[in-house]
Amino acid sequence: MAGIVQTIGLGELFALSASFTYAVTLVCLRQGLRSGSPLTAILFSSFFIATVSLAVSYLRGSLQASTFAPLFWFFLAGAAGQGLGNLNSFIGIERLGVSRSTTIASSAPLWGAFFAVLVLGERPGTAILGGTVLIVAGVGLLATAEEPGSRGLPRWRQRGLLFPLAASLSFASIPIFNKLAFAHQKTPVVGVGVSFAAAGITLLLGRLLLPAKGTIRADRRALFWFALAAIGHLVSSILLALAYMIGNVTTTLPLGRLAPLWVLLLSWLFLGRLERITWRVAAAAALVVGGGVLVTAFR
Repeated sequence: MAGIVQTIGLGELFALSASFTYAVTLVCLRQGLRSGSPLTAILFSSFFIATVSLAVSYLRGSLQASTFAPLFWFFLAGAAGQGLGNLNSFIGIERLGVSRSTTIASSAPLWGAFFAVLVLGERPGTAILGGTVLIVAGVGLLATAEEPGSRGLPRWRQRGLLFPLAASLSFASIPIFNKLAFAHQKTPVVGVGVSFAAAGITLLLGRLLLPAKGTIRADRRALFWFALAAIGHLVSSILLALAYMIGNVTTTLPLGRLAPLWVLLLSWLFLGRLERITWRVAAAAALVVGGGVLVTAFR
């Protein structure tokens, strides 16, 4: 185990673990979304994670010991990062469709690397930057599900590109705000609690901007799967916060975005022939794996 940590890096190992745990979360969400709405799933998860994290922080005394500065940065990570990111992502999907919107939003690691250099003074090498580009390309390819021969966007819809682009910028800012908070106090559980509370409140306030005013719908079956997803999301979020606290943004952020690859592998393992592996999926997987190797080997 010590050899693995030394080779990969502890922060990077936390990021990989977070991406795998989040993949399990996505599999549970897929089941719940058959009879529940996406907004319900996100709000359920956000407030569940916030409640559990803040309760644990309070019992441990770390919440009461927190000062204004780190709480402010944690709040921004949730409101400006995750909250606005989810809001713009929802609007982008409605304007452009899932494929185009998700592909654009998956560029977050590139923006994250730019912000890390600009704000935090990180100096990633060529291999890490190249690996980040490969991961972004692979995740984007996995997210693209358009049929061959599909046409470009009508001009009147091209303005919708701004929403997934804004989402990618928001998601890229999350580790930056977390790093600024951790410079004051290293309390990842407090950070997770405050961030998810802020994200949930932001999404509730922006609900009227969403299609159909952001439908809230879930039956018992959906709530069961949403609850399982929320537990997985809680574990994933704490692991990712630890990754940001220990490692560099330029390595942990791209590794933390590998969930689509894990979802593909889990689907292939447990669904067998029901999950069709195309050349596009194989190429995307190769890009992501190659990018991950570059990021971890040359960190």
